[in-house]
Amino acid sequence: LSSAFSLASRSMQSTLLAWFVLDITDSPFHVALVGVFGWTPLLLLGMIGGTLADSLDRKRVFAATLTVSLATVFTFTIILVVGSVQIWHAYLTIFITGSCYVLGMPSRRSLLHVIVGRDRITNAVALDNLGQNASAILGPAIAGFLIVAWGVASGYLALTILFCSSLLLLWKLKVH
Repeated sequence: LSSAFSLASRSMQSTLLAWFVLDITDSPFHVALVGVFGWTPLLLLGMIGGTLADSLDRKRVFAATLTVSLATVFTFTIILVVGSVQIWHAYLTIFITGSCYVLGMPSRRSLLHVIVGRDRITNAVALDNLGQNASAILGPAIAGFLIVAWGVASGYLALTILFCSSLLLLWKLKVH
């Protein structure tokens, strides 16, 4: 469930930031930069995430990346609410959370084996993929609803709550 919240947060954030950037710039190019800044960490840090998962405590690595993402999303929420947000804040936010996603994903996936064991790993990976695909569908839908109903700041408040929930669930997870 923690990873489902984490994955939903990523897809929600992309939608929220794309809408926000389009709203303040009216530029498709600037909207495209949201995707560029969100996925560039995969090229830069992809192999480092696997190395971290192999050499450090996976739960701590995943918790650290969730914590940094939470702090980033919370800071962006405050900047949005105060009204002093600028476009570079959006790019920096998606770059940091994208970096955390890339660095934390191998640890999250490695935790599956530790949690369920060898006999159930196939089902666990299938369920994890189902959650990832469902969050890719539901995240933008939820973000769209929140944008229409209460604005982008409400979506970021929801993201903050999702990251807090993810950290709480991960904290309660017993890993041996």
